[in-house]
Amino acid sequence: MIFAASARLAGSAAASWTVLAAAVLPVLALNNGGAAGAYSDLPLACFGGAALVLLARRTVSHGEAVAAGLLLAGAVLAKTEGFALVFAVLAGAMWARRKAGTRGARVLIPAALLAFGAIAFYASWRAPISPRFDQGYVSILRDTATWVRAPQRLASAIPALFREMAEPYAWGWFFFGVPLLALAGWRALVRRSVAPYLIAAAGPIGIALAAYAVHFNPPALAESTWTRFLIQASIPLTAVLAACAREAARTQAR
Repeated sequence: MIFAASARLAGSAAASWTVLAAAVLPVLALNNGGAAGAYSDLPLACFGGAALVLLARRTVSHGEAVAAGLLLAGAVLAKTEGFALVFAVLAGAMWARRKAGTRGARVLIPAALLAFGAIAFYASWRAPISPRFDQGYVSILRDTATWVRAPQRLASAIPALFREMAEPYAWGWFFFGVPLLALAGWRALVRRSVAPYLIAAAGPIGIALAAYAVHFNPPALAESTWTRFLIQASIPLTAVLAACAREAARTQAR
């Protein structure tokens, strides 16, 4: 899936190097949210990433839309954060076909119906279950003080985010090189073809930042969840990095 997403933006050579980089990252295999963990962040990333690969194409058949809808339904049922990933993937797909107008958007209807059907199924199943350890976000958001303290709480989580990304047992030297790669290939970030992938990645990351802004202990929450949110957004993020790598190579060739 990483190769398929990356090859579309950067070609097969850059996509191959991107797959190799992802394959040697310990986080995708050994982290709690990865393959060896008990959380479902990696399956969620795979469901959403595969749907994005199908829906971000220039032409999407009805069969591909149905397949993407089933994948998005899997994302919804894999984890609560799948809701955000579903809307982000659909928003990215809408952006990819904005020039096609209403006709271009119609092909996404089967995918959206299947995803929203899964959301309705999940809501009906969850409704009779009394919450135990869940934080009451509805009551928190109704409190005016929440909005006043949100910037301060979010700022308090930022050091924890950097600490998580600098952990060698999870990321190695990955996040020491990412800023340099993004800087060298920054032109790729403003391309229209890259926008759907940035939009899709914004789903999990946006949910994470929103949660840190309203949580009573943002640093502690960030330390236990930030890496897992990055795993959820890993497929579109790695595709964007591949695009930056190809752009950086083109700039050097000139």
